[in-house]
Amino acid sequence: MSELNKKNNFDNLRLNEQLTLVLEKAETSKDTHKAFVKKISNGRLVESNNSNSHVIVCFIPYDVKKNMILLVHNIATDLWLTPAAHVHDGENLIDTVKREAYEELGLRLDHVELPFLLTLTKAKSKKRPHCKQHFDVWFIIRVKPKEISINKEEKEASDYCWEKLDSNFKDVSDPATIIAIEALKKRYLSS
Repeated sequence: MSELNKKNNFDNLRLNEQLTLVLEKAETSKDTHKAFVKKISNGRLVESNNSNSHVIVCFIPYDVKKNMILLVHNIATDLWLTPAAHVHDGENLIDTVKREAYEELGLRLDHVELPFLLTLTKAKSKKRPHCKQHFDVWFIIRVKPKEISINKEEKEASDYCWEKLDSNFKDVSDPATIIAIEALKKRYLSS
């Protein structure tokens, strides 16, 4: 089966099926892998059926030409992060990335690369105090800065900035975001 057909098939799978496939391919630690296996078998994957722990997608807008990524200052957590979203009922991973990229950044995505990383995050949100654990599925979104239009109406981010991938990211303190940036550096700066 060609890569394109595999990708198209992935786009149409249900959330639990996508997660099962991602576990085979994405970079992750042993403990995170075990936690994802348990979460998938539990079946309570989205916030509406488990408000304490659920799957979210995180995506790194990456300008390949300038070797820069987009960070947003998240109001609810008071942290510099990459864009992220809770998976809604009836959505799969790709649906969620496309929805959030449009809502937050004004991007209409035709193509989304397969996820490259899985992490776990202890959630700390003023907006969702019941939310304790995120099962993070990380994507890279290749963009050009001029294509992005930050949606100020969403009121999720107070600021944003483009950072060179080889910078030290001193304002980023979220452990999962740091892991994702390091994985991205390994992928694009080591070649």
